[in-house]
Amino acid sequence: MATPTNQTYLMVAAIDFGTTYSGYAFSFMSSPDDIIVNKNWGADVGFQSYKTPTSVLLSPEGELVAFGFEACAKYTTLLEENEDKDYYFFDRFKMRLHASYKDLDRSVYLTAKNGRTLPALDVFTHALRYLKQHMMDAIAEVSQSMQIREEDIRWVITVPAIWNDAAKQFMREAAYDANIVSKANAKKLVIALEPESASLFCRELPVNQFAGEREGDGSDTLNMAPGTRYMVVDCGGGTVDITVHEVRPDNRVKEAYAATGGAWGGTQVDEQFVALTEEVFDKSFIDDYRSSYPSEWQQWMDSFETKKRSTTSESGSVNFPIHYHFNDFHKRVKGSDVKESIDNCDVERVRFSNGFLCIQGETMRELFKDVIDDILDHVETLMRKKGLSNLAYVFLVGGFSESPLLQHAFKKRFSNHVRVLVPNDASLAVVRGAVKFGHTPHLISERISPRTYGVECVSAYNSRLHRGGKLFLGRCMDAFHKFVEAGESVVVGTARNHIFYPLYPDQTKANINVYGSYDTDTNITSAPGVEKLGITVLDMPETTGGADRQIKITFYFGDTEIEVDAVDVTTGSKANVEVNFLDDNIRL
Repeated sequence: MATPTNQTYLMVAAIDFGTTYSGYAFSFMSSPDDIIVNKNWGADVGFQSYKTPTSVLLSPEGELVAFGFEACAKYTTLLEENEDKDYYFFDRFKMRLHASYKDLDRSVYLTAKNGRTLPALDVFTHALRYLKQHMMDAIAEVSQSMQIREEDIRWVITVPAIWNDAAKQFMREAAYDANIVSKANAKKLVIALEPESASLFCRELPVNQFAGEREGDGSDTLNMAPGTRYMVVDCGGGTVDITVHEVRPDNRVKEAYAATGGAWGGTQVDEQFVALTEEVFDKSFIDDYRSSYPSEWQQWMDSFETKKRSTTSESGSVNFPIHYHFNDFHKRVKGSDVKESIDNCDVERVRFSNGFLCIQGETMRELFKDVIDDILDHVETLMRKKGLSNLAYVFLVGGFSESPLLQHAFKKRFSNHVRVLVPNDASLAVVRGAVKFGHTPHLISERISPRTYGVECVSAYNSRLHRGGKLFLGRCMDAFHKFVEAGESVVVGTARNHIFYPLYPDQTKANINVYGSYDTDTNITSAPGVEKLGITVLDMPETTGGADRQIKITFYFGDTEIEVDAVDVTTGSKANVEVNFLDDNIRL
């Protein structure tokens, strides 16, 4: 539903809902390039940031207590006072939606830090509602001369391009529940793909606003003639999301290769650091320390996050302060001081000095190695694909792309045949681009279908096409009527029709199953690799014509979401229809 209506809006407002951090930005229709990004996150706890942790603290009754930095601080206090048992604290929960169709529906639960569970839809809704209200307050501050109402806004929410249709629908329904828009006004909300948003931002950015680039006077942009292909690698906290675009003669862009990626985000480096501390001091000790002194542990992880963004290929020793309670706790539990554990551990190039845990540069860089190798190997494999060997640019965006180690690794491996560019404030490229996408979604003209989509239908049996299918009275009962094929370039708004006939004269409702496959040569829904993706619920209260009625269902492809409508050919009346990718029956 990314293609908006012709309704007049006063502003575009975008929410970048990240795995580790979230933020928002907006701009007026009258000045779309003057994008305002909130930079006051964390002011309540003593500092300023463009983003805030995607962390939610809920009361024992499931009501919102705090979000972001404030949620982290309040939960830490609850832990220290041993009052956390009845509360719910969630962080990095976005990754729950990085799942298969069969593993995602409206009833999935999230597990809080203390083991308690709540419906995932409730947690996402609380987070989105908070972000929306925080943004409305910010909008009110900068638009004092005019009143901006919620209905004056075109809303944008970003999601990874590698998410499936069920995950996108989940975010949309959470937005409905958060009162960002109503289901009746669904087109006021645009679902934007994260690397696509960054693409729109980067291609218009002056050259001297990329890290390390000094050429130009601030108005010179990259030379992207028609036919130019470039890759956007969005390295976030949870996932890496990759898209490839080609510039068209009309200066719009089309997707040149289906979005790819994986769970190779920056949080994997965090996990490696935690594993290192467990190897030095042993896991049970670290677990006990984390639960006994959560505030100190959080300070340690915050310190690591800072050093993670500053560690280079040339960095020497990286030092982490040993807090007072850590040393005291170590003496009580292990009967010795911290220095003894560090000196006797099996981890190379780690030592104790003047109250610091000192990790030599080589060992620090090893924490990044596996995840960086995964990203580079995947990108290199993509570049060997037909049509992707002649890329002009690679744009690194997202919070993890601010790591000098990741930037250095990309440039070392790829700079001999492609120009690697990192925008300043790379972590804001997605949210700024999402605002641009909200203003001009038509700039993305076509996308590559990630899979073959179609519906199950009854068809005259064909021994060549329907071998292995369900045969009944000369008809194949599980024929796969294909709409678009995996790898097919689909123009935004491409329509594919299917004529449905009622099974009996007074039938007023029907479910039509939507199937998908990564195979392009599939003709029955029972074939290996074909899975049920969703259910199209068709409401046809007008029974004129009985069983001879023709209901034409039209599916629209090429946008960020699949849309569907239906019309009764017999009467000309519009039938109510929607495709549901979160139906419980998909799991059956």
